[in-house]
Amino acid sequence: MLSSELVKTGILCFLSLLTSYPSYAGPPSSDAEIKTTGLMRAIPDILASSQYAHAAAMSGLSQDATSSAQTAPPVPIMGGIGTPPPDYQPATPPTPQIHPKPPDMPARPANYKVHPLTDANDRVEVVLPTSAIPLAQSYDLGLKVKGRGLTVVDVMQRVPIEFGGRSTWDVVEEAGQKKSQLLPVVYRADGEAYIKILPLRLGRVEFLIKGVFPDGGVLQQTLHIYVEEPIAPPTRLMVGSGFLSHGDQPIVTLSLGRSYQLSPNAIYDGIEDPIRIDPSLVRFSVRTEGNREIIQVDSLTGKVTGLNLGHALVETSYRGLTTPVCLIVVDGPSRIYDSTTSHCEELLAPGEKLRDDVILPLRP
Repeated sequence: MLSSELVKTGILCFLSLLTSYPSYAGPPSSDAEIKTTGLMRAIPDILASSQYAHAAAMSGLSQDATSSAQTAPPVPIMGGIGTPPPDYQPATPPTPQIHPKPPDMPARPANYKVHPLTDANDRVEVVLPTSAIPLAQSYDLGLKVKGRGLTVVDVMQRVPIEFGGRSTWDVVEEAGQKKSQLLPVVYRADGEAYIKILPLRLGRVEFLIKGVFPDGGVLQQTLHIYVEEPIAPPTRLMVGSGFLSHGDQPIVTLSLGRSYQLSPNAIYDGIEDPIRIDPSLVRFSVRTEGNREIIQVDSLTGKVTGLNLGHALVETSYRGLTTPVCLIVVDGPSRIYDSTTSHCEELLAPGEKLRDDVILPLRP
């Protein structure tokens, strides 16, 4: 019994020292020399560790069975295995954390019912206006609701437009995000109801109305209402491009043979969001030096095409306001405007100038 324990202890010490002892000092000539040198240098330590292990084993045999049973388990000491020191205290295992049980969910009432979503368009009849309604002025849109469960609706406005040769939508936005209005449904004493809408686009505007009844009925209707210009004219007229539709772009570089979309927008008192004006409602006029044909403008869509190299000034007029835009037709890709490029000064009237705080090229 002693011999097997001693052999086992010696082997473990031997293996521990082989893995921890520096194997050589100086550059070796081969892998065999590394292993041989490390082994020779480790022999004294192996013998010392074996004597220590033998003494520890003999000490353990002198104890009775009761004390042997109470001896702490062997622990690693200095790269070998032996009896721990008298002051050794085994580590206390961590106490597992017991999370409190979450509170039970309150019981549902006995009469609780889960209502599936159903079509409820037949519960609401919209009273459409008989004539055009003015832009940027509140209008009471009548509703005939079966029951009073509908209390609020979501309304989005948009108009169809043509851009880049395809049909898309101009949606009311705020800070670059599509914006809808959450409107309360107001009930009169006679049972009739209405919502207050604020038209923010001109022409044939599409209103998307959505709402949900308490029993899961879903309202989703699309209305078409014609919105006309208000009596008061706008305070400012801006002309942007298709990708900068709600801002000014007074100077544009345009590649020869390429097209550019003029996008007029008007600012009205009391409304922060620029109102897009249909290009067919504005008037475009072109100035060039010597009446040269530099560009071509489609008066219905506002699309501009570069025909020849040079400068052209396009004036966009709407309800007493005029905004000029300088178009520079270049040979090659459009580039960012710099100080060496013309401002169309030779085409401006005395005292007339361009706004130059926003300068962007046409995107290729």
